[in-house]
Amino acid sequence: METLITKDLVKFLAKLGKIHLSDEQVENYVQDLNEIVNYVTMVGQMPTKNIKPKFHTTDNVNVFQKTDANSTNPNALTQDLTLQNAKKTKNGMFVVPRIITK
Repeated sequence: METLITKDLVKFLAKLGKIHLSDEQVENYVQDLNEIVNYVTMVGQMPTKNIKPKFHTTDNVNVFQKTDANSTNPNALTQDLTLQNAKKTKNGMFVVPRIITK
């Protein structure tokens, strides 16, 4: 196991982050961070020449349920239920303070 992360580096990073670490915590971070760096290095050495890139981790295409305005889904929120806790409404919509001016 190669050691790229040193005590001095961990202490320096802790100082930058204004984090107080005990000597025991520094030792633990040195060990843990070196394991992570070595694992990433190992993964980076894997032969991936013939592997197509993935844009998603699964092959699921459409995971959304089909809904429409007249849905009879018992879990669907009605307009009245959606607006019941609003401080102010008008014509079935939320009324909020104006944040954009001309």
